[in-house]
Amino acid sequence: MIQVFGGDNRADDDFHLAFLISPFGKKAQADDENVLKDPRKAAYSGQQFPVESLLAFGQQFVPRLTGPDHLSMAAYASFLKHVGQCYVIGHSQGGTFAVRSALANRSFIRAVVALEPPITEECIAELECDVGGEIPPHLFVFGDYIRGANETWEAYLLNVERYCHLLRKRGTACQLLELPDIGVYGNSHMLQMDKNGNQVAGVIKDWLLSLEDLR
Repeated sequence: MIQVFGGDNRADDDFHLAFLISPFGKKAQADDENVLKDPRKAAYSGQQFPVESLLAFGQQFVPRLTGPDHLSMAAYASFLKHVGQCYVIGHSQGGTFAVRSALANRSFIRAVVALEPPITEECIAELECDVGGEIPPHLFVFGDYIRGANETWEAYLLNVERYCHLLRKRGTACQLLELPDIGVYGNSHMLQMDKNGNQVAGVIKDWLLSLEDLR
């Protein structure tokens, strides 16, 4: 499995291994042979992701392209114009594109649901500089093992808090939902693939149905 992602030396393999398990478990240590042989041993206690399938999941990874965002945004704009009025749900990088599209193509989007989007300073700056009209409602959903457990995702979560604050100042309905706060525990970054994925979907459905235009 490591060779699927790894380079030509042990250091590269360790890096890719840590990347693989970081959303699902404690960061691997280079000297932890048990974890290096089987990343599933690093899973958090109570993990909802089916860790027995982690290796098969990792073999499906494709490169995450972070440079040509303008091309992705142009593609989203074209698609939204084709679809028309809609509700957009995005996960991870796709969640960030959904949030940015709510500014760039707000006339087509009725509401946004973003599952653990990696909101960056650039996203916040776009909102701060936005002089457009009304922004559609937003729901941000985050799982477990973030606060005090994962520095990278805790930073993104704090950025989402800032983003929500700015949206509310604009009069936009915005909710940041951390699942443990409502008694839903154990979710990984892949919330929709977790064992309680239907429960998470139910939470999102309830929020969508609470919107005035869907009552």
